[in-house]
Amino acid sequence: MINLIFDLDNTLYFRESAFANAIRDVFPDLTQSNVGTLFEHFEHFSAVYFEHHEQQLIDFTTMRLLRIQATLRAEGVKISDNDAAIWQHAYEQHQYSLTLSEDTVALLDWCKSQNIPRGIITNGNTAHQTQKIKNLKLGRWFDENRIIVSEAFGVAKPNREIFDCMHTKLPDQTTYYIGDDYEKDIIGAHNAGWRTIWLSTKTSHQQPQPDYHVANHLELLALLKTLK
Repeated sequence: MINLIFDLDNTLYFRESAFANAIRDVFPDLTQSNVGTLFEHFEHFSAVYFEHHEQQLIDFTTMRLLRIQATLRAEGVKISDNDAAIWQHAYEQHQYSLTLSEDTVALLDWCKSQNIPRGIITNGNTAHQTQKIKNLKLGRWFDENRIIVSEAFGVAKPNREIFDCMHTKLPDQTTYYIGDDYEKDIIGAHNAGWRTIWLSTKTSHQQPQPDYHVANHLELLALLKTLK
């Protein structure tokens, strides 16, 4: 038997559609831009400013404004703090309206049917992450005591402490961590002594390499059926 611990954002659900919809609503003139490229910028600057927030250099609200301002500035577009706040509100509303894909539901249903111990470790603001978990109805598959949000815990991935905390809640058997972020998820879990599954369409030559690399939830389910 194995334990399966998941990341939340871009692992159990994918936020690019919420990002694209918020761009469409607030900045309609940008709809002709390459939204995929904008989203790549957004993911990069989200990570950069989250680190600043973790280091207590900026507050949570400022972090959210700076990441979309930097995203658009990378494409030559400058926006005010007010426009950034309007966009953030639209993005948050679209995130809260997201639902799990059929493939994700099938994956989680299978894990539950196999009685595989499951959990979530996610970086972010406690209220925001908890609301997403509630809206996605993840309580159907995950017990509350096996969900750790970094702000509430006091330490974020890739710090080993957050993985070690989850480890105390699990049976003594091989644990796999599934996530999309190479440094926070794969390196963090590896350093905690866990096995790793990188859920990404990207490639990386960084070390350590993940134990497994899948592109989508269908591939992930097929892999898990060989591991259990």
